[in-house]
Amino acid sequence: MSKIKTLIMMGLLILLIPIVFGVTLYRSEVYDYTGKHIRSKVNYSLLDADKITTKNITVDGNAVADDFLLTSGGSCCGGSGGNASWNESYADTLYDPLGSVGSSGNHSLFLNKTITTHTGTLVNGSLVGYSAGDEICNLEFSGSHLCNFAEIDLTRSTTDVTINDAWVDNTIAWVSTGPAKYAPADLPVNDCNARTHGAAGSYLGNWWQFNKTSGGAGKTGHCGNVMPLACCK
Repeated sequence: MSKIKTLIMMGLLILLIPIVFGVTLYRSEVYDYTGKHIRSKVNYSLLDADKITTKNITVDGNAVADDFLLTSGGSCCGGSGGNASWNESYADTLYDPLGSVGSSGNHSLFLNKTITTHTGTLVNGSLVGYSAGDEICNLEFSGSHLCNFAEIDLTRSTTDVTINDAWVDNTIAWVSTGPAKYAPADLPVNDCNARTHGAAGSYLGNWWQFNKTSGGAGKTGHCGNVMPLACCK
């Protein structure tokens, strides 16, 4: 009888240890969103509501999560075929579409306006058109290029332009908007025929009028207008 009591007490202790200390040893069977089976093994895990802190996880397949945290100095995906430098900062750079906007991210923002002014025709040495515009910006602000409208709008919507010294009220600068459009007149709004037309008539171009309070406004006009280029980086 004493042996039976001992076995019962040991069984109760085994059941109580995970509850008291939150320690769980288990093998989980996981399926991804396509129904593919992922065999995962988690050893010595401390469970805290929706968080798992684990000594090691071995996954055969793709593991998907809404968020993850690597402790200071932690890394992921090292070893054969992996990247030992893959860490939280690296992941933020790769996968955070707006959190790292700017010089270190995957998106360009408005940087400044050129000192030089231009009509709708852009020429720099042997370069003409858009390529010339990019080089003109690069020469004044290394690594920059001629802004397109989307980059200007991204700057307006994701940064505080009221503290941007280059975002000066009532100044204007050429920007690119891409394919031909036919408003407000019967002339194609096509970046002054891809930055190759520099006089009134035939084609139209776009520029941005900067304003710290409202953010600014897109403008359309003839290609003989003279103004700086908006440069983004």
